[in-house]
Order: sequence, then C-alpha cells, then structure tokens
Amino acid sequence: MARRRSNRARASSCFQLARLVTLLATVLVLSSAGSVSAEELWQRTWIEVRSPHFVFVSALSESSTVDLLVDLENFRTAVEQLTNIGRFEERIPTHIYVLPHAVPELGFDGKFVGYFLAGMRANYAAIIPSRIKLNEVLKHEYTHFLIHNRGNLIYPTWFDEGFAQLLSTVRVHDAEIEFGRPIEDALDALKDGKWLPLDTVLNARGTGGLTLGQRSMFYAQSWLLMHFLLIGRPGTDSSAEITSFLRLRESGVAPVPAVERAFHLGVSTLGLTLRRYMQRLHHTKSTSLVAFPQIQTISQIVPPDRVAAELGLLAIELRRHEAAQRFLAGALTINPTNAMALVGFGDVLKQQMRYTEAETYYQKAIALEPTNALHELDYAEYFVTRAGTEVNLARTYALYADARRHFARSLALDPNNPETLAVNGMTYLLANDAPEKAVQNLEAAHALIPSQPEIRLLLAHAYAANRQPEKARPHLQALIAWADTKNAAALKEELDKLIKTTAAAASQTTPTKQASPHAHAQP
Repeated sequence: MARRRSNRARASSCFQLARLVTLLATVLVLSSAGSVSAEELWQRTWIEVRSPHFVFVSALSESSTVDLLVDLENFRTAVEQLTNIGRFEERIPTHIYVLPHAVPELGFDGKFVGYFLAGMRANYAAIIPSRIKLNEVLKHEYTHFLIHNRGNLIYPTWFDEGFAQLLSTVRVHDAEIEFGRPIEDALDALKDGKWLPLDTVLNARGTGGLTLGQRSMFYAQSWLLMHFLLIGRPGTDSSAEITSFLRLRESGVAPVPAVERAFHLGVSTLGLTLRRYMQRLHHTKSTSLVAFPQIQTISQIVPPDRVAAELGLLAIELRRHEAAQRFLAGALTINPTNAMALVGFGDVLKQQMRYTEAETYYQKAIALEPTNALHELDYAEYFVTRAGTEVNLARTYALYADARRHFARSLALDPNNPETLAVNGMTYLLANDAPEKAVQNLEAAHALIPSQPEIRLLLAHAYAANRQPEKARPHLQALIAWADTKNAAALKEELDKLIKTTAAAASQTTPTKQASPHAHAQP
C-alpha cells in the first residue's frame, strides 16, 4: 500500500560540500567503487516517493529518501522567492534515481556521484551515496533547469555556473532562508591556487578545454564573482544590472565590455576587488515572504520487475542499449506483462533495426495499457526511426503517416507533452511537407519547455522551411551562445546557410522547397 505523509517544510541540518570542481562538473569525481550486477541491483529493496514536482526511486530508506525530496521541494520554493524567475510550473516530471552505489551500466564508472539529464518528456537524475551531500548535485542542476525555462535570456558559462552554485547553498529552516553561505573549498582553492585571467573566465564557452585544475579555478572564480555581484555591493540594483548585461551580450557586445557597462566595473581592476572581497565574505539570511507549504509525499515499495524496467529506461536515456537490454530482459523474466519493460525492449530492438520484432512489443504494451500516452508516443517514434532507414519513398511517407496517427492518439491522452509535439512536428520537416504544421507543433513544444535545445533547433529549421528566417535566426543565435566551442561552430555554419538560402530564395520568383534537416532531427 502507498503511504501518504505530511512533512513540515525543512532542510537537512548538515550540508557537507565536496571540492568545488567535483560539484560543478555535473558528474562529480569520486574514488573507485565496486560495481554490482544488474540482477543483484533490482533484487534490493527500493522505495518510490512522490511529491508535487519530483519522483524519487531510491535504494535508500524511506525516511532518508523523504528527507531528500522535502529538502529539494523547499529549495524550489526558496529559489522562486530569492530570484525574479516568478512562479514556474514544470511541464515535465523530474525522475531521480538514488542508487545504492556506483553502477557502471548506469553511467557510474567509479568516477561519478551524480548527473542530471534534461529531456523533452522528463528530466532524469541519478545519484549515489557519497561524502557529498546528495542534494547539492541536484540543486545545482535543477537551478539550471528552472532559470533556463524562464524567458529567452542567454546565460554565459561563468554566469550560468556561478549562479547555480550560489543557489545550491541555499538552506531553509522553518520560515527562514539562508542564502550566500561561503563555500570553504572554493575559498581554499582561490587562496592557494593560480587564478585564471578574468577575461578568460568571462569569455569561456563551456569548460571542456580546461584542465582539471583550471576547471576548479574557473568554477571558484565564477562563484565568487556572482557572490560579489549579487551580495557584495549593497545598494545596487543587481537584478536590473544583470538584465542589462544579458541584453548587451544578446546584442553582440563582447563579454568584457558588457560586464563593464552593465555593472559599472573595470575588469582590469576587478581581480583585485574580488581578492579583497574574499577577506570579508559574508552571507545573508532572509525570512520567507510566504509560509513554506507542507509537502505531501506518497511512498510505496517498488516491485523488482519495475525497478529493473525503470533502470532499463534510464540506461536508454544514457544510450547504453546493451545495459538497457539486460535490465529490461530481467524485468520481463519476472513479469512478462510489465508494459514499461515491453516498450523499453521495443526501443532496444528498434535501435538494432529489428523492426518487426520491436513492433510486437509496442503493440503488447498498448494493449495492456491503452490509456498510456507515453506508449503511443514511443510507438510513433518507432515509425519515425523506421522511416529514416526506408529507401522506398512511398513507403517512407506511409511510415510518417503511421507515426502521425499514434502522435495524435498520444496527444489526445496528454496534449501537453513537449516531446510528442516536437517529434510530430519534426515529421513534417523530414517528409519535406506542410512546414506550417511543423511550425505549429514546434512552437507549442517550445512554449512548454523553452530551454530544450533540440526543440529550438527543430523550430529554427521549421521557420526556415516555412520561409520565416527572421524567426529562425534568434533561435540559432541562442543555441550558438549556449553551445560549447565545437558545437557552436557547427551551429554558426547552420546560421550562415540559413542566411544564404534565404537570400537565394528571395531572388526567385517561384518558391522552392527547403532541404530536409534530416541529419539534425533524430528522435
């Protein structure tokens, strides 16, 4: 039986921080840990705990899992009050898996303690017990998700990471929010290490090209700079300045002059200013503007077949299809009617291009759970994938038609799933047909989850195909700003092609169809 518990809003009393670089890299460094076989993993006792915004599937005790969930819910409320993002209702769920220890098949090769995957139908996070407070990982990454889904502002890497780390230290005690607590590991790194030039920090596009030591320093300096901008300058309107800075960057102003103009600071002397600020670093406490709500949670034991199915789907999200097949086969051995496992196994067979076999698994799942919108979505995506490998043009169009029927069924069951809308819209691009329908579906998907880059890229292509380049351009520019150096170059090439194609089309009296963006639109 599921048990419902009411928990007074509270935060965990102990926040132990690991070295800053490990926390901010999303997947954090840890000493080697022993692996566990798939069979042993799903035979453990697992608990599911649900709240209004999160679903935890955990190998920890119920009380420990509830504490993690309530802390995360309180954090979410605190972020709304501490920032100007306003009320944000997620259109997709966030699934969090708390594994008993490092599982190589699920992305933990002995070096990681957590990761966060932002998807189109759901967010997926996985963490393992360690000396790091588990929710610090989740808070940092969940901050990215909340902020990126508010408005269309583009956040530079130092701003994005520094702001998320600053907020990840938020603590809630009854009606009081503690904000801006100094991070000792970051301060130690800044006191003892060699600082990066500030223009290097401000101009950074991702951290992939930095060494481990440089990355640690980059995160430490980003956190300190954000702490100074938001807390260390009493009397300034930091919110207005930040908005001004982001607008300047979007208009093409280079990072260093944008910082100087928006914050009225000289970058040449900012390093010295930050070093002095370190000596007097303080944090603030603010009383909650509204009472923190009681968090309603529902707990239940998860049966072994569902544990195996859940972990199999997580492996699919990680593109570890061999591992997924082992987990899903285990689930179906225990329970041949587990619809989640049937769909997942169909996805594995689809990746192997064993289409006839895969189709039977989707059909079985839908027969067992005919009102499950995700089953219809997965079956529709099966047809899209199959169409992409079909050489016969008539058969390709027939497969897209099959896909759209199942997308329609999925939307009838759940009209607000961004992935259903996005991939349905994508079919009109792949078929080089009815671009206005592609725009309609992709605009709706983007409105539901603005931060999702795959949707923005598809929407840009849809606008281009529909001869609306002026609408495509800002989406590509946003993606360029968010991307790392390598991907930014590829996107810049996309933007250049768009401009050239638009100019060529404008000179023609007879419209021609745009090329299909098949290479960029895999489901």
